Amino acid sequence: MKDVSVLKLMPPDAKVVVELGCGEGMLGAAWLQQQPFGLYVGVENDAAAARKGAQRLSRVHALPPQQVSMPELGIHEAQVDCLVIAEPVVGMLEGLAALEALLHRHLPYLAKNGVILLTVPNARYLQRVHSWLAGRADEGHAFTAAAVLGLMKKMG
Repeated sequence: MKDVSVLKLMPPDAKVVVELGCGEGMLGAAWLQQQPFGLYVGVENDAAAARKGAQRLSRVHALPPQQVSMPELGIHEAQVDCLVIAEPVVGMLEGLAALEALLHRHLPYLAKNGVILLTVPNARYLQRVHSWLAGRADEGHAFTAAAVLGLMKKMG
């Protein structure tokens, strides 16, 4: 994730972070500056970005983030303090049901007080709406805040 402003949303006492869609590792690098003894595991589909991320993070796996399993990453149940799912990964999913399935697959790996930091494409973003009205295809899916909040409440 390029936008490190979400760093302030991550639990300050987190020891293990997994980021699906870590890009070149900018968020993880910023987090590791604050938590130099923490474990930051990134997953990135783009091999070139994953190589750059590997220079910044504890570990990076060049795998499709939407299909990866935590055991592939060496992560055990109840180990993850913060699971970051970046907007590009969410945008590749085929709708809200796919997002729900992804979240369900990773929930057992969250620590007791673990959190999910989910950044989603905004369906009401003005440039996106303008593109739709102009007849240009949109890559990926966007979600309304109400839909995502409803899903998160449903999942507990």
